[in-house]
Amino acid sequence: MAKVRFITDAPASLIITDRGRRILTVSDLHIGLEYELKDLGFRLPSQTYQITKTLLELLSTIKPDVLVILGDVKHRIKGFNERIKREVKSFMEVITEKSKETIVIMGNHDGSLRRLKLERVIMCDSSGVSIDDVSFIHGNAWPHPSLFTSNILIMGHLHPTLPRQLGGFKVWVIYYVGKRIKERIRKMFKIEVGLKRLIVHPAYNNYLGPGGLNENSFRKLSPLFRRLVNPMRGYVYGLDGTLIGKFSSVSSGTEYPSF
Repeated sequence: MAKVRFITDAPASLIITDRGRRILTVSDLHIGLEYELKDLGFRLPSQTYQITKTLLELLSTIKPDVLVILGDVKHRIKGFNERIKREVKSFMEVITEKSKETIVIMGNHDGSLRRLKLERVIMCDSSGVSIDDVSFIHGNAWPHPSLFTSNILIMGHLHPTLPRQLGGFKVWVIYYVGKRIKERIRKMFKIEVGLKRLIVHPAYNNYLGPGGLNENSFRKLSPLFRRLVNPMRGYVYGLDGTLIGKFSSVSSGTEYPSF
């Protein structure tokens, strides 16, 4: 079975599949978010340079076979303005030069991303993709049924972070898939289920603030948590891999807006 290693102090993971392929994952870059925040009165520098710099460092250090971006490369949902278009295209060109293979799962903010006609990028729709025994989705839509035959399913979209009173730090959330969930999947999709773990990936953009660890947000934003998985049964881990506690113990009672 694949091994998942959280990269210390970075919202990224290294996955080694059952066939030995090394996959670096990041999620929810939201390039251009700071310009929307600027309209709300915040004065913030562009995050694109920092996102590019740190991701290049990860690629250089880890040297993965595949880079998987779990969606929401850009922030603005409808179209681009010219500034963000240049930043997104420049970012993708730089990253793909340093990555052997780059896969982007289309997130709910990425509808116009195909218009850039990015070279050396494999674009997958929100129903996801499998690589060996691991599957990847953004999380806003149902996975393709075949993805449930994988051992591990990794998703973004939900930006899990501790509540402000607990520090507001980015976290991972892991769900262990038992007989009850497997039976629900079998009934819904008429398939045999191999899934053992569902992992919710933290966001890469530092301007996505605290509050994402919320039962109502998980249920509202993802069909997996509306129909299959109880959000409260997850286990919450820090970026260094330390177990913080159960979702039910550390989640926020307040639902914050999700970008």
